[in-house]
Amino acid sequence: MRFDRFILMVCAVTVVNDLVGANSFFEQERAFQADRKHFEDSFKKFYQVGAGVEGDKFTSMALQMSEEWAGKNEYYRLSVLNSAYWRLLESPAQKGTHFSNQVFLASQLILKLTNAPPDFSMTVMNNLWSTLTTQGLEENPEDWSTRRRENMEAWFGAADRAKAEFNPEFLGVYSLSNVSPPPGSKLSPGSGPEGEPNPVLREKYCESIQQNRLAHQAIQTARHISEELPRFEKRAESLAALLYSKPPYALLELQEILDRRVSDERATNIMNAVYRALPKAVAATLPRPIPHVAKPSENQAATGTAHSGLPAVARPNRVLEAIRKQQGGGTGSAVGSAAPGQGGQPSGVLAESGGGGAVWPWALLGLAGAAGGWVWLRLRRS
Repeated sequence: MRFDRFILMVCAVTVVNDLVGANSFFEQERAFQADRKHFEDSFKKFYQVGAGVEGDKFTSMALQMSEEWAGKNEYYRLSVLNSAYWRLLESPAQKGTHFSNQVFLASQLILKLTNAPPDFSMTVMNNLWSTLTTQGLEENPEDWSTRRRENMEAWFGAADRAKAEFNPEFLGVYSLSNVSPPPGSKLSPGSGPEGEPNPVLREKYCESIQQNRLAHQAIQTARHISEELPRFEKRAESLAALLYSKPPYALLELQEILDRRVSDERATNIMNAVYRALPKAVAATLPRPIPHVAKPSENQAATGTAHSGLPAVARPNRVLEAIRKQQGGGTGSAVGSAAPGQGGQPSGVLAESGGGGAVWPWALLGLAGAAGGWVWLRLRRS
């Protein structure tokens, strides 16, 4: 894609804002640079405060600073919370000292990432992994259950937004590290627009700077999603296994989330991973959820059992299915498909033949072949 076409595409909102009477490009650029400088200065002061000391002044300062950017710049707001979380996580204090504040900051981030750019959300959530997958000793089961569901929903939500917003066309374009002043300007490349005395040229220069910035952001977003989304989705399966193999067990809650978020086949794979992570004694007492079948009684009726194992929609063993079809006279009926109480066998176990109808012909043929071979050998020797 040509760069000029790309610029027209990503800057449509800027043009609309200009038509409805928004600030000039120069004023927008001045506000952007002022906000960035203010954020950088505040961030330096913020990092000079020791993590977890003085009555946890560090966490309080992080919350105050993040609220300052609420409604102004969501990226700055979330960056403060994310940095504060990392400072507490890497603090040299005794392990677990700041865990409650880590959980609090992680919970705040999870709730605020709903409308954040998907590539940024994926980065932050990967950073939060150690806290997302840890059940704190100080947490009661209700708090843990709420946090677990929020974490799972947020993880799948970020993946969904990334897939929806990914545009492969952005991977084939580029942005400029520095934008040259427009023709007619006496400014050297890399100079700030405030040094341009001509208001028309200054406005064009600021517009080009903003367009290039938008292009750079879009390109970086596309590249990040392209590289990270497959791994991020794979980690969702690991996250589900880690979270829902811990008490209080809520497999039907997980099933409801999976029904809305993923395909039946992927839901089966995730549920199988959860069952493998469960303690065997616990798995033996839990019904096996099936995608789009939410009630425990229906789960048990559909599977014919309440003990652990693969969900009923798991992909079958094709060799075993072929043997079953042959034994069933080509009807395709699988042994073990009968309802409970009607002679059904557990899946994966071949039924015994009552009259031997599907077995004895092959046995006779085998005996006849062996006898024929013995007669042939006797004739040759004679």
